Amino acid sequence: LMLVNMQFVPKVTMEKDVWVRWRMVLSSVDKTLAFLSETGQCEFKLLAKDGIFLNDAPRNVNTVILSPGNRADVAVRCSEIGQENMKTVGRERVPLVRGYGGFDPETQPTILVVNVVDPSGGSSKVE
Repeated sequence: LMLVNMQFVPKVTMEKDVWVRWRMVLSSVDKTLAFLSETGQCEFKLLAKDGIFLNDAPRNVNTVILSPGNRADVAVRCSEIGQENMKTVGRERVPLVRGYGGFDPETQPTILVVNVVDPSGGSSKVE
């Protein structure tokens, strides 16, 4: 079971085509978590790891990977109005850190739901 901000599969709202910074920490002691945008409509740019900005930031990444105790600052932007699931991915899709177990995506296939809305105040497809 993975929680985001102490919630099970929370829903967050973001405006379409607006960059938002997500500051993440994985407080697991033995699991590695990897997730991606289910349809690819949200893009990620890695800014910093463990509080240290990357020399080549922002770095385009398709998958966000966190190992036990890791912190990451990631810029996120979604290009389509509607609901986008952040899906967990398993060891077969992402090379995970040796020595740590990966989080099983069958246990919790979605880690977070993003409700992408029109920044002009128009309605979204998801209520």
